[in-house]
Amino acid sequence: MRPLEEAARLANVPYQLIGGDSFYDRAEIRDVIAYLKVMRNPDDELNFKRALHFPKRGIGSQTLLRLHAYCHAHHKSLYRTFHEAEFIADLRPPMVHVMLQFAHLIDEYRRKFRAGRLSEVAEELVKRLDFIRALQETSPEEKVIEKRQNNVREFLGSLKRFEQSSEDPSLAGFLDRLSLVADTDYLNRQVDRVVIMTVHAAKGLEFPFESESAEAVARREAAEQEAALAIIQQIKASLSQPPRDAKRA
Repeated sequence: MRPLEEAARLANVPYQLIGGDSFYDRAEIRDVIAYLKVMRNPDDELNFKRALHFPKRGIGSQTLLRLHAYCHAHHKSLYRTFHEAEFIADLRPPMVHVMLQFAHLIDEYRRKFRAGRLSEVAEELVKRLDFIRALQETSPEEKVIEKRQNNVREFLGSLKRFEQSSEDPSLAGFLDRLSLVADTDYLNRQVDRVVIMTVHAAKGLEFPFESESAEAVARREAAEQEAALAIIQQIKASLSQPPRDAKRA
């Protein structure tokens, strides 16, 4: 479904994915997107915390609770609080260093995203974070790790394709494009959007217009051909066996 998702985004067409895993919902992709969203709005605390936790920086839940208390008491976001880490009581120097480093990273790349090309700055950020190597710690299975690493590389490639096709090839333009997808499996017929789903998920549903991807058609035809060959082999095998009466003779 990945090619259909990207085509819908590039064409600026709202869509909803049902019965399948969206490429953009995979954990490693959501982590990269969290960084991009923080670069657009550092006061977005949900994505700030997601970015903070990967790659790991050693800031645990207890420290975050204390930081949230400080935020509440001083009416400041986590981003602003991280800038004031050296003034927060009872924080160990290594933790202050990590917090200031993270805040300065955001400041640096916010400037770079405003001045540079989206795809180039995003790729530089991923390298700076050592993101690909950090994915090696997310699973004991080599194939799973490799798939996640390739997903991140594919995401970076999609930014280049976005730049080539978009009238607004900026960070804001890309994040606005992300909002085209519905984040639920509930089919709302009152909303005008393209619905992308597996054939299995479409059973029992009716639509005014339907289209099947070339990839799905190829898979179905291959399965049908494989089934036909299996039947032919069974027929040949049965014909090659002598009749039971002949065996007794």
